Amino acid sequence: MANTALVKTILHKSLAEGVYRDLVTRTGSYYYFLGKTLGWTDEDNPPYPIDSLKYEHDVRNEIITLKEIRPSDIAFVVPRREWVEDELYDMYDDQYCDEVIGVNVISGGTGYIDIYDITLTFSGGGGTGATAVVSEVEGGEIAGIVLTNRGYGYTSEPTITVSASSGSGANLKAKIGISSSGKQKIEDAAFYVVTDEYNVYKCLDNNNNTRSKVKPTGTALDPFTTSDGYVWKFMYNIPINLRNKFYTDEYIPVVSALTNHFYSNGTIDNIFIANRGKNYTSATISVLGDGYREADPIYVTGATVVQKGTGFQNPTVVFTDPVSGASPFTILSPVTLGQKVFSSEKDFYEIVTPGTTSTLEPTHRFGTVLNGTAALKYIGSTLQGSVTTTNPKNITKITVTSGGSGYLTPPSVTILDGTGTGANATAVIGAFTLLDVIVTNGGSGYLTPPVLTVYGGGGSGAQIQAVLTGGVITDILMINSGSGYTSAPSILIEGSGTGAVLTPVMSGSPVTEIIVNDGGTGYTSPVITITGGGGAAANASATVETGVIDSVTLSGSVREVVIVNSGSGYLTAPDVNISGGGGSYAVVKSKIYQDKVISTYVINAGYDFTSEPEVTFGTPFTSFKEVYTNDQLYNSTNLYTVVDAGYTGTLDPVHSTGTVISSPPWQANTTVVADQTVYVDTRMYKCLTGGLTGSSAPTHTSGNATNGAVTLQFIGAPASLRRDGTVATGYSILRFGAGYNATPKASFIDVSGKNAEIGFFTAKSEAKITPIVSNGQIVYIVVDDPGVGYTKAELTISGDGIGASLQADLSLGAISSQQANNEILTPEGTIDAIQITSGGYSYGVANISIYGDGEGAEAEAVIDPDTKAIKKINIINRGTGYSWADVKITGNGNGASLRAIISPFGGHGKNAPEELFARSLMLYSNISTDLNQGVVVGNDYRQVGIIKNPRVFNGLEVFQGTVGSACYIVQSPIDTTKFKRDDEVYIERTNNPGMVWEPTQYVYLGDFLYYEDRIYTVVVSGLTGSTPPTHISGSEKNGFCTLTYVGSTKSKKRYRIVAITQSTALVQSLDNDIPGNSDVFINSQYITYNFTATTVGYPTVDKYSGQLMYIDNKQGFTPSSDETITLRTIINF
Repeated sequence: MANTALVKTILHKSLAEGVYRDLVTRTGSYYYFLGKTLGWTDEDNPPYPIDSLKYEHDVRNEIITLKEIRPSDIAFVVPRREWVEDELYDMYDDQYCDEVIGVNVISGGTGYIDIYDITLTFSGGGGTGATAVVSEVEGGEIAGIVLTNRGYGYTSEPTITVSASSGSGANLKAKIGISSSGKQKIEDAAFYVVTDEYNVYKCLDNNNNTRSKVKPTGTALDPFTTSDGYVWKFMYNIPINLRNKFYTDEYIPVVSALTNHFYSNGTIDNIFIANRGKNYTSATISVLGDGYREADPIYVTGATVVQKGTGFQNPTVVFTDPVSGASPFTILSPVTLGQKVFSSEKDFYEIVTPGTTSTLEPTHRFGTVLNGTAALKYIGSTLQGSVTTTNPKNITKITVTSGGSGYLTPPSVTILDGTGTGANATAVIGAFTLLDVIVTNGGSGYLTPPVLTVYGGGGSGAQIQAVLTGGVITDILMINSGSGYTSAPSILIEGSGTGAVLTPVMSGSPVTEIIVNDGGTGYTSPVITITGGGGAAANASATVETGVIDSVTLSGSVREVVIVNSGSGYLTAPDVNISGGGGSYAVVKSKIYQDKVISTYVINAGYDFTSEPEVTFGTPFTSFKEVYTNDQLYNSTNLYTVVDAGYTGTLDPVHSTGTVISSPPWQANTTVVADQTVYVDTRMYKCLTGGLTGSSAPTHTSGNATNGAVTLQFIGAPASLRRDGTVATGYSILRFGAGYNATPKASFIDVSGKNAEIGFFTAKSEAKITPIVSNGQIVYIVVDDPGVGYTKAELTISGDGIGASLQADLSLGAISSQQANNEILTPEGTIDAIQITSGGYSYGVANISIYGDGEGAEAEAVIDPDTKAIKKINIINRGTGYSWADVKITGNGNGASLRAIISPFGGHGKNAPEELFARSLMLYSNISTDLNQGVVVGNDYRQVGIIKNPRVFNGLEVFQGTVGSACYIVQSPIDTTKFKRDDEVYIERTNNPGMVWEPTQYVYLGDFLYYEDRIYTVVVSGLTGSTPPTHISGSEKNGFCTLTYVGSTKSKKRYRIVAITQSTALVQSLDNDIPGNSDVFINSQYITYNFTATTVGYPTVDKYSGQLMYIDNKQGFTPSSDETITLRTIINF
């Protein structure tokens, strides 16, 4: 199919100067538009768009829906080149060209004397203009060549002819500058690859144009050599967000951290509150999307023993690590950005600030913590757990080693063992066949052989025939023995005689199976004996279960604390208390908004939890506790604030109003018990003994004193408590291990155990988001964990209110540390390869010297032992700081010349878009629903395009919505048998221009008159006549003036039905007309069919505004809830 896309002229300049920047910085608003529901003349070959104002107007008329192109919907892309084994790849060389770049002296010949007597002629190769001269003759041989003109246009090596009056035999070979794949420009060469791990590598050396055999792997900063001799440089890894959008069969996105050419990993950082809702007192947000939390893409919630195995003595269970490529943490060692390390506890960390580690291992299990001068970000932990085993010594299986034969009933199974008891088993035998039939009584009076029918016994197919002698059955012939009999069948005798009796004889069967009914216990070497049943020779052996894995216990950490009730009345964020569950060291903090707890965050996940610990918020009320003003305590569901500092008493606070002291007051001559409190004024006492108080109030303010029969210890001032609200509640969620992006695997270390298997329960994590409720509405959103990898996310609000809705904006975010590390630390001006422009000849020794403005580069020559030419240059040290370099050869040969290939500006990997010559933009969108003004369109689209800065309908401001409608929604009772999708309808409008015709009035040239539904223009001035004009074409006199018919006062404003139901029509205006209530829509084909608008809803966007920058005519496509349509637009510049 022909190319059907048009890049509008206005885009060419805009693209280079800012389309990308406009989108990423949101300076401009860009939208995809969809339109054109009517089919093309040739549906298989849509027409090419035309760059004209009329065509643009026609396209705008057809626009139906607009979809926002977000900052994360644009990327620079390059052609996709996957690494494939046994493929030849070009090496990086910024001087690929169609010129002759060198002359290789294969043989210097003999007898040459004068360099000026030698002429070199280039012919063939598809190019022209190359010239060279001999620069040196040594010992009669041509020893040096100088190119005087490189020529151009060469696609293959030209032939060099050597002419001279003296000398002969020289063999020279031209070397041209095209790549191994025949490309004449570096931007067209196949010098980079993408692997199945989404890593992009640049080829710095292809080992003298050999085929690649080994896939490049890893993310090392320095170039590395694979075993096939290729030298590769890691450029970047394609983040998941970009893969989902821009990784296609033809293109891959290009990532750069140090320019604007990068994107988030799909974090949900920006959330738009589409509707605040009403009547909420509390709410939660659930996220459903294709991303996950970076710390726990998949988290393990539990495990179970799938297969118990056997023979285990003292097994240890080990689990796969969540992170690959990490090295053990080493104290006092330098670490680099992006490096991964793990501790002795198998906790994994990524270096986010390079530096030197301290003398202590990291122990944190959340967030980033300094270690020495380096900062370590926690990224996961290997799953930890243990298993329990038992040694039941029970019989789990009895295997029939020989089935024997002739068993007519299941034999008995006896299990004998010196120590075991309680086991029993049942033998199962196979089916029988009918072996013979015995004539027990031949009967009499049979004139013809009776019909014999074998039936019953569980089988089928047996056939027999009677033999008669003198009316008596004397024998039975076996026709078919049948099969499947489990007991002896019956035989029906039908004939003229009587008294015959036949007895079947069955074949017998082997023992086929022995079922263990009870495995018993204590067995070591059981012997199985099979007796009875009419058969013989059956044998079996028993399998005893020993050392089985019964259960697995995982030890985990606290993943998060979920708020169930936000509570109320909090002055500051309460402590989150984690208790029980078998673990320790978990630290969780809370956040409050106004006076409510809205979320929690984990400071340290802790260790060794085997069950969910209990969660409480704040400080519980306890007796004899010193408290201060505005301290807060809880008891049961109530939250209390300390009004007056002091000590708490022994009465649990239960009041709901006012300020109360949590102790009974001292009363005279009153019985008290030991360890209770009493208070008098501002003095609190503890009763050290029980008894009757005295008649006078205690007054001491230190130590102990006797009061009646009671000893009172002075504590301090009594604290007073005011109930301010309710206590928050929540629960904990554990994770076992962390950082896994796939279900882990378990293995067992044991001397003899085998065949055990553990299965895991896992869950996919989602971003964690908290709503803030105020005055019944969702007023604010807190992003606790934005997740990564989201290209779509559905946010659902649950609570006691109604109507609230949210929308995630998946835009710019954090970059990969690997990527940043690669770009920040890559050295400039390195020499990573040296091109051999001429290999020379007669070399036994060749030393390489590199001169330039950098330092440190070293290389060695590899000499072909047969030709004595230099065949390869190996880089020993890349050096740094080179912007130019000359490579010199010293040795005992002649004619070799070399050229250094220097890294691009900034170094290899500094700026991937520039280094990979990214000259194409890809824009992306997808449409998974086809709603427009709340109506399901369900129609075909045939035009897609890009429009910049469209305005809102009937307004001047730029449209900012996510999805825009260019259609009107018309409410009306509609007969859908008379109106269909894609029908053209119209509204008849009346336009009365100028003035109405009246008799004997003076009119002037150019005036417009109308009468009834006819419009005229005055072409000859004068008085009108006494009768009105009636002509509907041409010109006629009317009185003393002449009037030309122009047209009708009535016009048809066209609309097209995009979607229709019995109550609603979604229509697009084709003549920029605006419908209103009570307008009548008439079917253009059947003018008696019409419907009248009762209500009209207007478009949200003005389709005639904004800059139309791109148009693509396509074959029809239909988005729906069952089929997501992905739009990808490639713009080359």
